[in-house]
Amino acid sequence: METFLNRVFCKSSAEMSEIPDEAVNLVFTSPPYEKLKHYSDNSEDLGNYQGAEFVVRLKPVLAECFRVLKPAGNLFLNFQAPHLDGFVSPSEYLIPRMAIEDIGFFHVQTHYWFKPNVMPMPAAKVVKGAVELLWHFAKSADFYVDKAALRITAEQADIVDQPDESIPAVKDSGNAFFERTAQERQGVHPAKMPLPVAERFILYGSRPGMVVLDPFCGSGTTLAAARKHGRGFIGYELNPAYAELAKGNYEEVHTIPDVHLSLQNKKWLTMDDMVLYSSVAKATLYSMISNGEIPVHKAGRLNRFDKDEIDRWMRGEWKAPAEK
Repeated sequence: METFLNRVFCKSSAEMSEIPDEAVNLVFTSPPYEKLKHYSDNSEDLGNYQGAEFVVRLKPVLAECFRVLKPAGNLFLNFQAPHLDGFVSPSEYLIPRMAIEDIGFFHVQTHYWFKPNVMPMPAAKVVKGAVELLWHFAKSADFYVDKAALRITAEQADIVDQPDESIPAVKDSGNAFFERTAQERQGVHPAKMPLPVAERFILYGSRPGMVVLDPFCGSGTTLAAARKHGRGFIGYELNPAYAELAKGNYEEVHTIPDVHLSLQNKKWLTMDDMVLYSSVAKATLYSMISNGEIPVHKAGRLNRFDKDEIDRWMRGEWKAPAEK
């Protein structure tokens, strides 16, 4: 195992020398709020800055994320700009501009997290901030996502009473979702990420066996979600107390895909095996086969998968053979 995997480094993520180039598949992170919450007295802590200076200090972290991401990698950046002197912080538009123009990321889409239990704002002239943004940046046009991971049932989409049998059992959930803010053990960290939010984007932007990085890991929610779903993980955290908390949180988590153990010694995987092993929906697998995006071998009309090839594919190391 690589020495940088499944660890928390207690240092600034503005310089992640422990991670080699193109070693990470997904970055999911939520930087500190700008001076709204106290994280530490460390001068390197972004939580001690605001506005344009906050963005300037975030830039080297995002540059390092770009360096360590694989070409098909994703960056999901969760952010809610605070109000400064009654107006929205310029960070809300400066961050994506910096990520695109200065670092080289592509902006894929913006996701919207609606929080039904958020506290009202003390400001007299603005309503409470019930929405947080999750910017999806990619390193290249070949970024990986599994849209099936975000599908919802017809009942969830409030169309269950519509008498139209053509409506599919599942559908695209869109780029907005509801999730309550975290309440449990909130006192140990000033801004705890809800586990389902991290899970949503880890399942959407990576496969089991891939590597997830959180450069502002806090209490370790992203790392716990990555371990739960069979991903490798790396965290950076300046505050030693939070770094220890993150370690304790991910060590309490047991990986969900225990089915991997029963498939480890198999040379060839069936389509049903692949659904279990990869956590990719069968319809998505058929689409990948049709587009040549996954290693597969034909046995008559059946699809069979070489497990060694699939392991390389899940790590992002497999490339389709060139056409003759």
